Amino acid sequence: MAEGVEKEGPFNLLRERGCDLAQGYWLGYPVTAAEFSQLIA
Repeated sequence: MAEGVEKEGPFNLLRERGCDLAQGYWLGYPVTAAEFSQLIA
């Protein structure tokens, strides 16, 4: 798991090196509980 992925370049490098789990602002911003409920509905 890679944390703090904020740009495409580092994300691509991680993928090339076998990392298949990542989180960070480049992939998605924090959301409220109500916004999350809408995403999964």
